[in-house]
Amino acid sequence: MIDYVAIRIDWKHLAWFVGTMVALLAYALARYAVYRRRERRIRRWADANGYAVLRLEFRRTVAELFARSEFIGRGAWYVWVQDDEGGQRAAFVRFRGLLGLTVGRMDLQWE
Repeated sequence: MIDYVAIRIDWKHLAWFVGTMVALLAYALARYAVYRRRERRIRRWADANGYAVLRLEFRRTVAELFARSEFIGRGAWYVWVQDDEGGQRAAFVRFRGLLGLTVGRMDLQWE
């Protein structure tokens, strides 16, 4: 014969855990959406200024390149572009935004 054991669920803690997981997932999805929007914005900027993007990569350890302290720890995009005459340039691109969740203003620093 099978004995069934009653399992007591602490609904308060379960609700807190599920709510926390939903909030973390929403934050991660929002960060990914902003990441993609920023990438598209860099490509649109390059097209508007007559450049072709050769390579685009996100870097996290370039805060020392920008003197403003609000950028520390936020990372930057490193972009290689080619102009109409075949010349290649590289630049760091930073975005200002609220907690990394908005696109904000774009700052560019050529190397």
